[in-house]
Amino acid sequence: MAEVTQLRSTLGDWFDSQALSCAGLGSPLYAALLPAVAERVREGRLDHLLAPLDRWRFGDAMPLRLMGASHALALSGRAPDLAGVYPSCGGTVPEPIDTASLAESVLESLGAHPDHTADFLHRAVQTNETGRASALVLGLSALAASVGDGAPISLVEVGTSAGLNLRMDRFAYLDGESLIGGDANSPVRLSPEWVGGAPGLHPWLVADRVGVDPHPADSSDPAVALRLRSYLWPDQTERRSRLDGAIALAGEVPAELVQTDGPMNPNDTAATLAGLLGDRAGSVPTMVFQSIMWQYVPTAARWPITRAIEEAGERATETEPLVRVTFEPDEFRRDRVAVQLRRWPGGSGTLLAHADYHGRWVQPLP
Repeated sequence: MAEVTQLRSTLGDWFDSQALSCAGLGSPLYAALLPAVAERVREGRLDHLLAPLDRWRFGDAMPLRLMGASHALALSGRAPDLAGVYPSCGGTVPEPIDTASLAESVLESLGAHPDHTADFLHRAVQTNETGRASALVLGLSALAASVGDGAPISLVEVGTSAGLNLRMDRFAYLDGESLIGGDANSPVRLSPEWVGGAPGLHPWLVADRVGVDPHPADSSDPAVALRLRSYLWPDQTERRSRLDGAIALAGEVPAELVQTDGPMNPNDTAATLAGLLGDRAGSVPTMVFQSIMWQYVPTAARWPITRAIEEAGERATETEPLVRVTFEPDEFRRDRVAVQLRRWPGGSGTLLAHADYHGRWVQPLP
């Protein structure tokens, strides 16, 4: 019994930790609600949904899976009590928030739809946060500048989900209301706070786009689009607007999404990536990138993926270089992201920027 109590406590702590992240990332609704859900986790009231309790690791982002399940029910009209207070469903957040009542509504909705909840708990979180492209595009700009105007570039994303950021070249990048890069007519308009000043973005030309993922998502499927929206936080309507624009753009701009056997099979993921990069290395300038992906990949699976990229880099040339751009937590300050670039030939590394996890602010570095 003591072991079960400890497991419940640990899982509850993860909800509290996620609440702090939500507070820092602009979701006061989830910041208030998640601690109330955490209390009920510690009481064992979600054991029937989360069992076995020892299957979870922190990197699974289980709180986001569970809250995504309840948000999907609200978005689809199956949780009217939640929809009434979720702005994403046309509701209004009350002041003050009755977190106890709202948490009970979350539990009731999940309990009433156990198969739906189990499906969400089985799936990795797929946020498809297009705001991160404001930082990722710095790598695309750097590659375009190094190969010259008009040179076609190939984009390869690891952990692509629905591949929405594979269309980053077709987003509009703004400094306030002024376009600084991308497509002026894009339905995805990114205007982060540019800390230290907006960057100069070099024009680019993207020739093809391919993403790999154990669970690639077809955003043209209404059920998939609902799931993507459910992972957004209900009081963040700007993120919803960006996502809807990106889904619309994905319907116009094709990208190839390749399924792997999953992160637990590092050799398959690495082999798939090696094949894709092998077709490109030394023949077309290529940018391979990832954003908040490592936490979902077991440590043993990371090195084969990295090695596949490095081996492709060894075949790159000065006229057809390979760059790897990563958007991952800063190891020195976990409240921000470090955007790093490695370039082959040579494999030299550069810190391009620091950024907010959702791209609300970006600090380009010289």
